[in-house]
Amino acid sequence: MKKLQIQTIIDIIILAWLAIWLYYALSNWDVFIVKLNTNLGFKTISLYPFIFFFFLGLIALVIIKYSFNYAHVIMKAKEKENKDKMSLLQKDIEILKLKEVLFKMQTEGMNKSTSTINALNARLDELANKVASEKKQLDVDEESEKE
Repeated sequence: MKKLQIQTIIDIIILAWLAIWLYYALSNWDVFIVKLNTNLGFKTISLYPFIFFFFLGLIALVIIKYSFNYAHVIMKAKEKENKDKMSLLQKDIEILKLKEVLFKMQTEGMNKSTSTINALNARLDELANKVASEKKQLDVDEESEKE
């Protein structure tokens, strides 16, 4: 909205500039085409000062208009770049959240596996102890039979 207002104001100024100078040229043509010798210090040149200043002002206004337009284009490009970066960062955040959920699921699975493995190890120890005690008992029974 602000860019549109500035562009409109600059366009109005350019049109007013043209209108004023055209009105001045049409109503004072004899003054407008006066050729003057201007001393630049190192050389004297002949030119039409009114035509020169008309074009000089017009060129300055056009440069101002296009510099505002250029600044607006650069600002839009930066806004788009920031918007793209923001969307990439949001996607990165989503990926990190998914990784966190996956890590939690893996951790829970590992905890369940660990408890199952611990229970199996306890059962194996129990069975190993039982087998060892039965083996000792068999060895004791064999020794008592030998005697």
